[in-house]
Amino acid sequence: MKKIVLTIAALLTITSINANNNVKPEAEQRKAEIENYDIKVNERRLAVTLGMDAEQMEYFVNVHRTFRRDMRRAAKAEPAKRAQLVEKAAIRELKQLKYVFSEEQYRNYAMLLNTTLFNRGINF
Repeated sequence: MKKIVLTIAALLTITSINANNNVKPEAEQRKAEIENYDIKVNERRLAVTLGMDAEQMEYFVNVHRTFRRDMRRAAKAEPAKRAQLVEKAAIRELKQLKYVFSEEQYRNYAMLLNTTLFNRGINF
């Protein structure tokens, strides 16, 4: 009888521990969601991939800084407005980069941006 009681107690303890580990506090979930919207880019690697020159690189860094700011705003916005703000930020960045990128660079960057957003679960 004693073994049965101890076995049940151990099972209940293990079950409660696993249940508590799987539940994240709301603040942690929100923080992880906001970090998901921070689109960091290794600029040197991107420059090599796209074949950017120094002027294009400088312009990209400035435009992308604005994009990241807009994405942080979108992450903190209400869920109903979030998709609209993400779309607005992405379109603004792509429009600005179209002026300095060649057609091939622009196409490749648009593909990379769309893939990155999709992989992070950010749909617009």
